Amino acid sequence: MNVLKSVQKAIALRLSKQSNETLDSLRRAEKCILFLHMHGCTVQNVSVRRDHIVIDIDQPGTWLTGSIFIRRVHGSMRELHRVARVMGCQVQWVEREAHVLLQREG
Repeated sequence: MNVLKSVQKAIALRLSKQSNETLDSLRRAEKCILFLHMHGCTVQNVSVRRDHIVIDIDQPGTWLTGSIFIRRVHGSMRELHRVARVMGCQVQWVEREAHVLLQREG
């Protein structure tokens, strides 16, 4: 019986620690969202895990630059998926542009 109680206690402590880490991540996400909002960004989606925060936004102004992590063609548009670190969070967005070589002749 002592073994069972000690295992239950260890599990409860681990879950409590993970919950506190998740709450800390939520607070970081909230600060980042407020920062992005103050700089004119529109937040579309937020994913918060204990150790990783991903925030999807509309295309930001020139103040935020990110590296390209996906480049693809979609119809006559070229899509650049960009990612940047802002206040410890991963912020990502999609830039779309018409490409001359991809235009269909009509």
